[in-house]
Formats: sequence, C-alpha cells, structure tokens
Amino acid sequence: MKSILDLVREFRESDPPLRYLRQDESVAYGKFLEFEVVHWNGNTRIVPSEALNLPGRPGDRSFMYRGQTVRYPTCGPSILRGVPADEWQIKARLTLERFRVAELELVLRGHPFEAVAGKRGFHVDYHALAQHYGIPTSLLDLTSNVEVAAFFAVARWDRDSASFQPMDSGTGVMYRFDWAAFGPGYSKFFEPVGFGPGLRPARQHAWTFRPHLGVDFQNVPHVSAFEFKHSKAASLELFERFDGGAWLYPPDCLASLVEKLRDLPFVTMHAIRHAARQDGAAPEDIERSAERAAHFLNATLGLDIVDGYELQPEEDDLEVARLQATALDDAFNKLRFGWRLTRTDPDSSMKAGA
Repeated sequence: MKSILDLVREFRESDPPLRYLRQDESVAYGKFLEFEVVHWNGNTRIVPSEALNLPGRPGDRSFMYRGQTVRYPTCGPSILRGVPADEWQIKARLTLERFRVAELELVLRGHPFEAVAGKRGFHVDYHALAQHYGIPTSLLDLTSNVEVAAFFAVARWDRDSASFQPMDSGTGVMYRFDWAAFGPGYSKFFEPVGFGPGLRPARQHAWTFRPHLGVDFQNVPHVSAFEFKHSKAASLELFERFDGGAWLYPPDCLASLVEKLRDLPFVTMHAIRHAARQDGAAPEDIERSAERAAHFLNATLGLDIVDGYELQPEEDDLEVARLQATALDDAFNKLRFGWRLTRTDPDSSMKAGA
C-alpha cells in the first residue's frame, strides 16, 4: 500500500503547485500572493488561486481535498453524526445550527475585522466560519491545498497534551474531489472560508462543501478515496513542513470565542430573534416565531433557552483582533498590485503555497 507522500506526489502531477513570479516581473489586477479577489456565488470573496481554473493547469482542472487519519464507514457533516433517523431530531439539529450561526454573527458585530470587510466590500460567510472553527453544521471541511489535507490525514489530535501527534500505524485516507466536473453551477455547493476575523482559515486554504442531507460524501459524484499506510517517518516529514501544526493554527482571536459559543449549554433568545429577522419574518411576527422555535428546541433536544444573555468577546481577544485587522487591512492594499501566476514543474516543489 502507498504512503501519504506517494499520494501527494501523484496528486501534484495533475495539480501542480503555483509559483509566484518575482516583483520585477509583470503583475495582473486582482492577484495577491496565493489568493485572488473574485465574484463567488454573488459575493465578493477572496479565494485561494489554486482552486481556480488557471492557464497551464492540465485539463483546466482543479481539485478539493480532505484528509482523515482513519477511513470511517461513512463520511458526513458533524451536525447529524450519531443522530437517530428521526425527522424531528434532524429538524431540531438543523434549527440549532441556524441559531448557533446567528449567535456567531451577533458576537462578531463590532469586531475589528467587520470594519475592514465593510470597507473593502468583502463578504463574510458566518456559516462557513462556524464549521471551520468546530461548531457542528451541515457542511464539510475541505481544502484546496494537497499538503494541508495530507497533514490532517496523518495528524491525530491529543486532548491531554493539546497537540497534534503523528500517526505511525494503521490506514488513513485522502479524498480528492474533482469539483468542477459537476459542470455549470457547481460553485453554489462550495464556499471559501478564506480571510476572516481569524488567521487560521487562510493558512489552511479552507473551503466548505454543502452536501445534500443524508448523502455520504464518499458516494458523491467525482469524489475519489485513496487509502494509504501510515508510517511515522512520512508523518514526521509533513509535521516538519507545518511546524507540528502550529503554522496551520496561528494565534487566533476567534478560536477561544467560538469554543465558548460551541459549548454553550443553552440557546439565547437574542440569536433566535436575530435568525428570525434574517429569515424574513415580519417585525410583528418575530417574537411569536422566536417563542415557537424556542419551545421546539427545548421540547426536542432538552436545551434551555435564555433571554437577556449576550456572549461577548474577551478584551484580550479584541486586542489581538485589532492588531490582526490592521495587518489585514494593510495586506488588502496589495490586492491591486499582486502577482501574475504560472505553474511550476510538478517535481520542483511539494511545499504549501501560503
């Protein structure tokens, strides 16, 4: 059986890494390092260039990847894992997801990044952010970077030491998704997490995929699974590239905040009302709609509903956020004067582009 490094080399033959030209070479509007500003699903987004169909890519193809240390019988969104096949239980979980995302959006109101995004006209996808930071949703995590997926395929999270540990035995799996093969309109199922309040999604070239409910990702058209044999030597090579995972998980002003939100033992009426407004409820119907949803969640999932509570970011997190937002705003100034991209020889580099 092949190793993870064998798979990475094979994938790079059809998905060679980007190479950025020198500063004294010609540039093109809209390019910034490995990211580009594009109009995506009706919004202005910043996406990893490697995910786009660029000149020189073999067959004009691009791929998404997902790495797992173990191949499970099924692969699906976290919101429904272990949930009984009961219509009301499923509806309740999806309702909870909606309110957690609404809570995240409320928490980030006034966040320093919001001012930057508004100033630049960039869309923030709170649903994708929630998924990326660990709130159970109906989305799946993907990445457009082969090596990032390979790291997660060999890195086991150890709760006791709060660190990643390299896999040294067993069988892992890499999924490769020939996503553009869906044809016209395929982009509506995919969202770039990209630049945001935290640095992590950009480092990981993070994307989300929205499968139909109940569909096993492994059975989605154009998804291929490649199993490999774990070895400590191969795992350590990938660990070295990403500093044991630290490079993919930089200090992040959003992580601790979302962890608190994820672990809340209750749902706030503040979030429920906000979701009702966003979903188009008439002003006179918001309270009635919110109370009905609150009763449903309490009766179905046993969750308490709390009124008058608003989750707030810690001042230390806000200070980090202000510094990161300033740096990000400065970086956005370079979007107009970014880099023209070409493709490297597939054997010339196996390093991540960010």
